[in-house]
Amino acid sequence: MEQKGKRIQAVEKAIQLMDVLWKERRELYLTELTKITQFPKSSIHITLATLMDAALVIQNQNNGKYYLGHHAYELGCAASEPWDVLPVAEHHMNRVVEQYGISLYLGKRCGDDIILVKNVEPYNDVLISAPRGGRLPLYGCAQGKCILAQLPDAELEHYLKNCQFKSYTMLPPYNPDELRKELLIVRRQGYATSQMLRTGARAVGAPIFARDGSCAYGLATVCLAKGRLNIENFTRLRDFVIQTAHDITTELQGPASWRGI
Repeated sequence: MEQKGKRIQAVEKAIQLMDVLWKERRELYLTELTKITQFPKSSIHITLATLMDAALVIQNQNNGKYYLGHHAYELGCAASEPWDVLPVAEHHMNRVVEQYGISLYLGKRCGDDIILVKNVEPYNDVLISAPRGGRLPLYGCAQGKCILAQLPDAELEHYLKNCQFKSYTMLPPYNPDELRKELLIVRRQGYATSQMLRTGARAVGAPIFARDGSCAYGLATVCLAKGRLNIENFTRLRDFVIQTAHDITTELQGPASWRGI
């Protein structure tokens, strides 16, 4: 019985360490993890070594800091889904990227954030390369705005009331009233846009719906980098994204279930 208790405590400790690395969204030194968790440094070191063996945590060899590994991301993506979106989305994304040479990014809601779960990019002329597992607040990207715009009114108001609008150098500032107005437009027009101040890049995204009409995924493409946008190109890219999101939803639900905005 005592041995079982120790095993449970070890699992709890590992989960807490991974949770800290996830919530902090940055690499952390061992001393920082010790301070945040209040665990003994020796036990944290042993737990991290075990997690590293499973590729759940990685240590940066340049600075000694720790961050979540690729296997943690893979497990998150493999979490039970009411609809098998990834294989379907990948099929349609590959088709569009191969045919038209644009980059497509699939994001999934995770709490108040969105995580990039799939990216398909052409080999040439990639404007913005985004790694899988990257995350942004829902209000900070086109896919996230698409998802927020589909929330029931009460849930959206709860989000706006409780969201911590942080100051990111890569994102324009937001407040609840501004975002609420923008989301009403997104809901009406069926797509959202976002802009990265640091790169000058803009993106356009469209929602993907589950069989029950809920929206936990958004699809986007980059449509501007340093002055490369004009109305014709924007319209072309917007239509590609909307149509691809439509095709993914249609295959997931069946043609009769598609609920365009």
